[in-house]
Amino acid sequence: MKKGIVVAVLAVLLLTQPVLACTWDPIVSKCHPAMGEVVVYKHGSCNGSEYFSFNGNNQMEYSSVVGYTWPGGGSLNDSISCYVIGHKTTFYYYQHINYGGKSVKDENTASDRMKQKNLSGTWWNDSISSVKVFPK
Repeated sequence: MKKGIVVAVLAVLLLTQPVLACTWDPIVSKCHPAMGEVVVYKHGSCNGSEYFSFNGNNQMEYSSVVGYTWPGGGSLNDSISCYVIGHKTTFYYYQHINYGGKSVKDENTASDRMKQKNLSGTWWNDSISSVKVFPK
């Protein structure tokens, strides 16, 4: 009975959380995204331990990032300063929850490279509240 409950709880946790597919690179202190994945960072340098992976192969639309947190705590909402797009991936980000307000579509059409964007010093720094991620 207890084993069944544990399995059920683990299944719920696994199905409700994005799957982290990015590969950690300790030399540059960065998580390299896979195809269909975008890694966002709390700091404009796009590296360090404060990152989060949106895996478009698992869940493609995140109508609100309010409930997702950085490893050190705190909501991702209005605190994203940099992102890295995996190869063959499209990334949409929005000013407000439920895909409202201003929006941007960014694509990485390369089949073998990542694409990095630093939002520091732009209007978008610390302004993202919902996202969509799709493999091409």
